[in-house]
Amino acid sequence: MQETSSREREGLAVHIRADRDDLAEAFGRANRGAGVKTALPTLQGVRCQAEGGQLEITGSDTEVTIRTSAKVEVMEEGAFLVPGRLMTDAIRRMPEGAVTIRSQEGAIELSGNGPTFTIRLLSLEDYPKLPEPDLAGAVELDGNLLVEALSQVLVAASNDASRPILTGVLIENYEEGLRLVATDSYRLAIRNLPGLQVGDAALIPARGLKELARTVAADQVRVAIREREVVVASDRGSLSVRRI
Repeated sequence: MQETSSREREGLAVHIRADRDDLAEAFGRANRGAGVKTALPTLQGVRCQAEGGQLEITGSDTEVTIRTSAKVEVMEEGAFLVPGRLMTDAIRRMPEGAVTIRSQEGAIELSGNGPTFTIRLLSLEDYPKLPEPDLAGAVELDGNLLVEALSQVLVAASNDASRPILTGVLIENYEEGLRLVATDSYRLAIRNLPGLQVGDAALIPARGLKELARTVAADQVRVAIREREVVVASDRGSLSVRRI
């Protein structure tokens, strides 16, 4: 069997430049999907792909996946996996203006009008193969209304992992529109949204839905309910949450 080279393990060479604020916003969103308490170090990373004037950034703990992007100047296309929290913190500490990101031997280097940060890369080949978000037949909804409605019912969802069915929000159609339901067996919260329909009913983890407002929420969002996951997308990216 042919051995995997260090270049393949660590990622492909990349050289890009972008505005600090654009990078900070994009990495901040994607990092919210990355694993925090996980036995797999690679899930603490965000996968980055630079090509065609875009830096595509993905963070996932395999239950919640957030994909977003930033406009960048690409001098050399490539992909890499970097610890999400460390990368986000480093970018936020850079002065305003352009930030250059360039791969070194087993690391990524950030430079600009201030300090230079070097962050060790994670193994790109060990990152899970995530399916692309399936938005075929997605329904367009008022994103602000959806975020407001979710905030009103999420408070009733349970935090008890031993009773997973109570840790989610039920999204279902009723005669006049869309209904959101959450309960921890002591409290019951119901919010009806007349005039909206999204297809099949789904029980979605509250943890994933809480990320909607902080990541891909926009004036208009597209919602697709699939057999195994629910996808919410906007011009800010996509949020995929595995169904309970």
